[in-house]
Amino acid sequence: MSRIFFAFFYFSLFVFLQSCEIKKTNLYYTYDSESDSLTGHYERSTYDSDSGNVTIAKWIETIEGPLLKPPTTTTTTTTTTTTPSIDWTTRSCPNGWTKSSRGTYNYCFMAKYNQGISQNSARNDCENDGGSLAGFQTNSERTTMMKKAQTAFYPKNEAAAFSNVWIGLESSNCVKYKANSFSWMDMTDGTAGLNWASQQPDCTGSSQPCVVMNVSSGTFDDISCIPTNGYPLVGYICGLRANL
Repeated sequence: MSRIFFAFFYFSLFVFLQSCEIKKTNLYYTYDSESDSLTGHYERSTYDSDSGNVTIAKWIETIEGPLLKPPTTTTTTTTTTTTPSIDWTTRSCPNGWTKSSRGTYNYCFMAKYNQGISQNSARNDCENDGGSLAGFQTNSERTTMMKKAQTAFYPKNEAAAFSNVWIGLESSNCVKYKANSFSWMDMTDGTAGLNWASQQPDCTGSSQPCVVMNVSSGTFDDISCIPTNGYPLVGYICGLRANL
């Protein structure tokens, strides 16, 4: 009797299982440290014994961070560097140079003797001293340097005191009798220091972009930057901002 019962039980169980759907479920999570995100993976497989088909259902969901990593804090630091201002009014000139006050800074002049020198050579020599051919901010500067040149040049050549010197005034487009067609080469500004001779500038031959000052009269004349032989030119005046 018992053997018949057990046989019937196992047969009934077999038939029951054959008539049912068999299901299998997987669930797991993955963490991505680069993006700080958590992704859930859900998968269910269902077997239908009647049709013999297997159906697979999948579900994925990603949860963005912050999860494990602490939030990132960005700190911006601003550094301000203050450069001490320079009081140019207290600066002095190199030894042998003449100082002139220009309000916000001091300017230095030097008259140099060099008979027959070209304007370009005179310019280069001034630049080697850290300056340039000089301009005149005021009539006072002009007359002061006119007298300095007379005093410095006379012992070398008596006629030099009545000759000419290069100054820092030039033109790229000379217009006859137009003083504003010339400009200062250095940091000088304005026209107060100009003192053109009568009927000057005359731009003769359209090749006179450079300017000389007569040491005796203090008047200006535009000439070629390379003087002709015998032209009474005996030197130049350099200028630079006082920085000592």
